[in-house]
Amino acid sequence: MSQEMNHQVKVFIDMLIEEKKFQNLSPELREDIFNDLYAKLNLYIVTALTKYLEEADVKRLEAMERTDDYSPEKIQKLLADRIPNASEIIAQAMLEFRAIYLNS
Repeated sequence: MSQEMNHQVKVFIDMLIEEKKFQNLSPELREDIFNDLYAKLNLYIVTALTKYLEEADVKRLEAMERTDDYSPEKIQKLLADRIPNASEIIAQAMLEFRAIYLNS
């Protein structure tokens, strides 16, 4: 993820935690919740984006994940190269994730 997108995701997750209105949340537990949401949101976004990839690109993505060739930057580049409207899909995925999280 680009630094800007990564920053936006972190701000988004902070807002989700605030919106959930946890009572007496210790800093350690908040950090655990943040890390869990960060991982789940990233997976949700990648899953949303892979729906727009051709089979060969999905296999390439899966192969990258199983090797040392895996990095968020390489994944982002592959997705951006193959999906012209990736930013809109990411925004929609984040809104869906928010609705699911806040209603759970």
